[in-house]
Amino acid sequence: MSFKIAHTLDWRTRIKVPYLVNRREAAQRVADALNNIPAISTVEVHLGTGSVILFHPDASPDFHTVREVLASEVPSVRRGQCDDSAVCSSCSPSLAAIERSHVSGAVLVITGLYILFEWIRRLFSGGSGTPGGSWLIPRIFNLPALVAAGLSIPIMKEAVRSLFTRGVSMDLLVTCAAVLSILMGEAMAALVVMWLVNFSEWLETQTVERTRKAIRDMLKQEIRETWVIRDGVEVQVAVSNLVKGDIVSIREGDAVPADGKVVYGEALINESAMTGESRPVFKVVGDVVLAGTTVDMGKIHIEVESTGEETRLGQIVRLIEEGQEHKAEIVLSSQRFSDAVVPFSLGLSLLTYILTGNVQRAMAMLIIACPCGVSLSTPTALSAAMGNAARQGSLVKGGRYLEGAGQIKHLTFDKTGTLTSGVPRVSRVISLDDRYQPIQILQLAASSQMHYKHPMTLAVLNKVRESEIEIPRHEKTELIIGHGVKAKINGDEILVGSHHFMEDYRVDHDAGHDEEERMLARGESVLFVACNRRLIGLMGVEDRMKESAREALLALKALGVEHIAMLTGDREEHARALAQHLPIDTIRWEQSPEDKASWIMQCKTLYPDSTVAMIGDGINDAPAFSHADISFAMGDTGADVAIENADVVLRNGDLALVAQTVALGQKTLKIIRQNYGISVVLNLAGMLFAALGWVSPLAGAVFHNLITVGVVSNSTKLLFYREDLAALAENAREDETAEGNGQRHAEGGEPQNAQ
Repeated sequence: MSFKIAHTLDWRTRIKVPYLVNRREAAQRVADALNNIPAISTVEVHLGTGSVILFHPDASPDFHTVREVLASEVPSVRRGQCDDSAVCSSCSPSLAAIERSHVSGAVLVITGLYILFEWIRRLFSGGSGTPGGSWLIPRIFNLPALVAAGLSIPIMKEAVRSLFTRGVSMDLLVTCAAVLSILMGEAMAALVVMWLVNFSEWLETQTVERTRKAIRDMLKQEIRETWVIRDGVEVQVAVSNLVKGDIVSIREGDAVPADGKVVYGEALINESAMTGESRPVFKVVGDVVLAGTTVDMGKIHIEVESTGEETRLGQIVRLIEEGQEHKAEIVLSSQRFSDAVVPFSLGLSLLTYILTGNVQRAMAMLIIACPCGVSLSTPTALSAAMGNAARQGSLVKGGRYLEGAGQIKHLTFDKTGTLTSGVPRVSRVISLDDRYQPIQILQLAASSQMHYKHPMTLAVLNKVRESEIEIPRHEKTELIIGHGVKAKINGDEILVGSHHFMEDYRVDHDAGHDEEERMLARGESVLFVACNRRLIGLMGVEDRMKESAREALLALKALGVEHIAMLTGDREEHARALAQHLPIDTIRWEQSPEDKASWIMQCKTLYPDSTVAMIGDGINDAPAFSHADISFAMGDTGADVAIENADVVLRNGDLALVAQTVALGQKTLKIIRQNYGISVVLNLAGMLFAALGWVSPLAGAVFHNLITVGVVSNSTKLLFYREDLAALAENAREDETAEGNGQRHAEGGEPQNAQ
């Protein structure tokens, strides 16, 4: 079955139907059929995600009838059961739009070998090999004609569908050329044209399928079960069966399955995916926790307050769906070109027949006029470029998004996990006591915390590992969650923790006040280290900017990106500290998912003719993805929701890949335009020869194929293209120095151009 009930309440039910993604007519049929079921008052279908929402305020509908209606209206998913909406070609909005039916690779190989055989046979026999004469039946019922007819079926279907949606298309032109060729006894010409068109479709689909597989391998497993306390015993239950009032036990490393309130224990909760806050948040009894966050340290029991779609995560998913509904579809340049050429080609063929009365000339004109060179060269260029991008680490979900990347003018970055590594690192160790060297302070802090998994602790231990220093043994250690660590080392009491932790133990920390202020101004978190209630040192811990960030942003500027913004859910001091090192035009902090989505919509309103892109890694970035023209997700640190809804996934989170993808998109557009020029000039020459009667339909097909081979060969340049980002960044750096104003920041307010 190609649908499943995702969530149900007393008054509403959500059903995932992957087949309905971007299928407006099918969605309308399903909605009309479901509206006839008693108890259902309203039906909503979201084309962007394939969600069907049933509203039944008075009573629950007969779900057996609902299933029967869906079974009758929705065919099975082509590749079987749809288990993962992120991966299924229909479920993912980024992938579904490019797919249409085509013949298999095996059929194309066999047909291609047959065409080769026929060309060789004709070359040596000197005959046409296709029955001609005045009789229609021999012309139609021969092997080349029947094979051509079989290959034309998916193209004919698309031609008819397009005729009623957007008028005449290339599919209609190709279909007309094939039918006329068969009727005139030139079945081989029809077969070659049909083979080329089907091959172009297959080539692009295979490239995208490889991308899908890579993304599927990247996605993490969704949380499906959790532990609920019932009658004093922890019982494992499905997350989908949680109800309001359940008491859920959540341990270190677990994901929070529902929104709720802490009723027992305390824990450090990593909320970065939801809020963008780079540091874990300390939660105690009475505090609210959100589904989609994780417990970094501690154990808590929460009382469930909302589940499924009613959670904060569910609200974000609805924002994504609403954004997908209004997201403008990027049209491939080949489609625009073909749509413009088709009426012209049909008109010239008809005019040739009117003026000469010669069907052979008109048909030769029609075959040569078919924009198959463009049709095949564009998927070849896109496939070559997408394969190149994949080797570099960028997984592009479709050719239209690669073309879109080459047109980006306004680019917005998330901060935590995108511009920064998302992993805290010790940036400095300062001694405040002459008896202790910085390395000794680091040793004491590491020994005190070595058994715990707090992000600050991991930062200290990583610093020790990098410095290759020995960690002294401790006699005992105690963690006070949310405050710090108390340990005994060589008989001395060691305290490592926050400003407030020092105050709790009455440690005088005035000596570190000035250094603390400087660290905070740099966006660092501060760890205090005390020995026997005397402050001996400070450690600065920061979420470091990625090494590739500055060069990547400078390269993007050199590539023509006019405006770069940074939006973050983090605090102002952290946002400012990072932005001062980067060529960013606008920064905004403490941004909610709604704020980020609103920002993208504002940019698109102010710059309607520009391509607007968003780059992020968290759940809180996904609503902005659904509104942006192009979206990039970090594959290594990204949340599944972000990866599923992005158009491009960066496998290792290297920001240089963003600039490489933009450069590759620009180069792809350049190659495609070259192909258009070659095709147009040579096609015009061939059409002139056809109009004068100098070429037959078969000779026209040969000429047509030579043009196609030429432009396809030109497209293969993209297989090995790689931009020199260092040189681009250096040029941008020189321009920045010449301008003399470094970075330009606008905090808050409306989107604005950097002038």
